[in-house]
Amino acid sequence: MRSLTNSLHHVVALSLLPSSLSIICDGESHLHIASFTSELATSMGAFFASTMRMLGRVTLLDDGKGATWPPYKRLLIYRDYLRRLPDLSICDWVLLIDSYDTVIMEGEEGILEILHRLEQQTGVSSFFGAEALCQTECRAQEQAAAQRHVDTPWKYLNAGLHAGRLWAMRRIFEEPINVSTAWTDQDWAINLTLAKPDLAVLDYRQELFMNAFSIQGLQPELPELARSFGQPAGALAVGADPAAPSSHWIENRITQTRPPIVHFPGNAKFPALGACTERPEHLCQQSLPFEVVRLLLPSAWKGWKLNEMQDLLDDFSQFSLFRKPMSPYHFQYQALWEVVQQLKDRDHVLSYLIAGHVLVLLAAVSYCGWMRCSSRSCTVQRCSVCAPKKGVHAV
Repeated sequence: MRSLTNSLHHVVALSLLPSSLSIICDGESHLHIASFTSELATSMGAFFASTMRMLGRVTLLDDGKGATWPPYKRLLIYRDYLRRLPDLSICDWVLLIDSYDTVIMEGEEGILEILHRLEQQTGVSSFFGAEALCQTECRAQEQAAAQRHVDTPWKYLNAGLHAGRLWAMRRIFEEPINVSTAWTDQDWAINLTLAKPDLAVLDYRQELFMNAFSIQGLQPELPELARSFGQPAGALAVGADPAAPSSHWIENRITQTRPPIVHFPGNAKFPALGACTERPEHLCQQSLPFEVVRLLLPSAWKGWKLNEMQDLLDDFSQFSLFRKPMSPYHFQYQALWEVVQQLKDRDHVLSYLIAGHVLVLLAAVSYCGWMRCSSRSCTVQRCSVCAPKKGVHAV
């Protein structure tokens, strides 16, 4: 009852306060998690396995029209979602993350604890993920980081990770979306946070969000890719407790943090060759998001049959001469319709090969029949197919 009364007070306060003021939330809060997706892809297996294991729920958002284009369309869908959440949840936290390349490694209680701590530290109730490579407005973003005395390489906004109180998120997404200056959701978020820094702040210390391009201790190791995106060598690594060999985590060794949500932007989510888990002397097709689930969430790895999918990709039952370490079926990052298309293409190739063999056989039979009818010298040595039977002479 007390929680309901506090929520009602917050709703009234939100309607009375100017948009520049904040709401004080001192009651119980919950977490709402949502993600935008316009098609099912096999790469979402790591996201679903981890999210369902740690949170047990996620809301998928789309308009049913193939909303991958234009890029800013996701902003409109997120805005509508935030408006539809009940006002009684105004102090709850909302998590908007990419579903194609994100892994969640902590439960609701742990995530809420970090969000409350970030809110107390910054005085802001909305947070974006940060990355080490600048895409646009570099000097302005660096100045904003300097004003907050940031001393980490992660100074630039990544819109694939966003969390905040519902009231704060609504204020952000009620801002105009000018597609002439912000064609993508990331451009829009950067422009907005620079113009109104009180609306949201970046998770500079990687306490909640981590953008990873390579993780030391996980295959495939992609140091060149990480370096090209500004990630310092050895900054992100697998941590383990010597007293509990089965206990692992992902840590940022520069900020000394263990963020519970890891995002693999760009090429970091794509499959690559790495040492096989079962047979390290061989190379196998692997993907960082899936490897994180395998190591940190083994029950989800098996429960979602990701282990069986990896076994199919490893393909050790195939003759070594014909085994392809990098399968053309990129089950770790591929739309379902593309997988079906590849399977059908293979069916077509097999049918063409069978049809070709049948035609060759028919041609051989026809040729030998012609030879038998046109020459009395047709023998087993010349054409075994048309050899005359015993007691029968060719005419």
